[in-house]
Amino acid sequence: MKTAGKSAEAPYYDLTGIWKSSIFGEMKLRQSGNRVTGVYDCNDGQIEGVVEGSRFIYDWWEQAPGRPYKKAFKTHRGDGYFDISKNGKRLTGKWRLEGVKKWGGNWQFSWRSNLRVKKIN
Repeated sequence: MKTAGKSAEAPYYDLTGIWKSSIFGEMKLRQSGNRVTGVYDCNDGQIEGVVEGSRFIYDWWEQAPGRPYKKAFKTHRGDGYFDISKNGKRLTGKWRLEGVKKWGGNWQFSWRSNLRVKKIN
């Protein structure tokens, strides 16, 4: 759908960089195409997923440093999403445990590194 000559599709962002949360510490992300991988301070957390428009949809797992998602205990893994702000410098979203329908909590991160975070057209 188009409105006023512009696509209603949300912009696509490169999330590569260091992000900061007052609750979860730092999160370091690297993006290639629409695929994103990273780590975060809380419980040796790992995260990976894809950017679709202005949303980052991911799987997360903790307490399994360097190991894949399925090697983490079910009580330490799940999925979630971040909505990317229009300026690309804030991530706001929710997470939940694997197999649970109800969202478990909120995540908020602000971009803090001098690595690039750019809008890709």
